[in-house]
Amino acid sequence: MAELTWYNKTSSRKLRSKPVKLSKKDIFAVTEHAPDIICRFDRECRLLYVNPAIELATGIPTHAFINKTTRELGMPEEHSANWEDKISFVVSTGEQTTLEFPFLTPANGLRFFHTVLVPEFTSDGVVDTILTVSRDITEKKELDKKKEETVSIVSHELKTPVTSLKLTTQVLKKKFDREGNDNITRQLEIMDKQIDKLTNIIGNLMDTTRIEKGSIGLKNEKFNFNDLIKEIVDDVQKTAKSHKIFIKGESRKAAIGDKFRIGQVITNLLTNAIRYSPGGEKIIVTISSDKDSITCGVQDFGIGIAKDQQKRIFERFYRVKDIDQAFYMGLGLGLYISSEIVKQHKGKIWVKSKPNVGSTFFFTLPVK
Repeated sequence: MAELTWYNKTSSRKLRSKPVKLSKKDIFAVTEHAPDIICRFDRECRLLYVNPAIELATGIPTHAFINKTTRELGMPEEHSANWEDKISFVVSTGEQTTLEFPFLTPANGLRFFHTVLVPEFTSDGVVDTILTVSRDITEKKELDKKKEETVSIVSHELKTPVTSLKLTTQVLKKKFDREGNDNITRQLEIMDKQIDKLTNIIGNLMDTTRIEKGSIGLKNEKFNFNDLIKEIVDDVQKTAKSHKIFIKGESRKAAIGDKFRIGQVITNLLTNAIRYSPGGEKIIVTISSDKDSITCGVQDFGIGIAKDQQKRIFERFYRVKDIDQAFYMGLGLGLYISSEIVKQHKGKIWVKSKPNVGSTFFFTLPVK
């Protein structure tokens, strides 16, 4: 039985209805008229049921899908294997998962779908079948592609004039510094720092487009992780007058990966820690290692992140809200870029946080 819960709008008092039992006939009526494609697969990735929405989306009759595997439906090897891997994951773990895949339809050409896979259990608690819900996201994909193209063009167009402005500012700063004009020199120093911020924003935009195109390009080399942490901390500490950054622990293993990009991840985590702990006085960087990986943590004592926001914190353009639902400054790209860099190094990144207590961001790097 399903119990419905809602709230009284005026008093925010929770109200409950009596338990509602949905019959198989009711459930069937819902799925038959649903706009999303609803399927049921067996453990071998064979379609047992599909609702009429699939015919509208693809132009292929519903009966043509029944008792067919994704391979038998003519899906390319890569995507069939992806489906099989996801089905296998749900069967072995009993957990739901998601996937995105393209499908060439006779009626509508190439379409893209986002699918949620949910396990269905027997009375013995064994995954017997898998229920899937697929939504057509082709229009969203096309819109995202246009956005990426716009971001790429804008960031490249901005790069040249900002570089020229930076060079001119430095030349003028040296000139007035030699003349002893301290007032103008200070103004140019402020201008130089603002140009650096703009350069960083442009760099993040360019990295985002590179990641989406799969062309970020990583160099694999062995480097001393402890030395890299100290170098980055020293650089950030020069401009972080309000916080003291401490380093605890060390790695007994050398890291393997792109030193520049890993340094970028550490810098992003440190600058975020400072930004989101305006009342804090310290940041703690922890380092540890085992036979398989190096783990780094960056801890702040700031506003923290609510549980519902933690799931989305590594999404592109997502920005954290404080307790008053106000957004903090920034484009919401630093954590997204950091996450993608760590993933491309076959590492993991995650956060532990509590509102008004602080956050600790961790990431791992394999050492082999």
